[in-house]
Amino acid sequence: MILTIVGRADQNNPKSTWEVLGRALYSMVLEGLIEETKLDHFNLPYYTPHAKEVTKVIEEEGSFSLQKLDTFEIGWD
Repeated sequence: MILTIVGRADQNNPKSTWEVLGRALYSMVLEGLIEETKLDHFNLPYYTPHAKEVTKVIEEEGSFSLQKLDTFEIGWD
């Protein structure tokens, strides 16, 4: 079985494209395009695990064995 999961490369830095979205939305508040209260109540839960976290969960759960784990980055340019 092959699973593809969106994750993050740096274990200590959870910044992602979602941070870019957050900054863009906040800029829209500053420009008066979005009400700040609407932004404050906007919630889009999303988590990108690091490869070590995925490995730990798979090993602790026990239903699967991990034979190989590869990571790769996709350029946004």
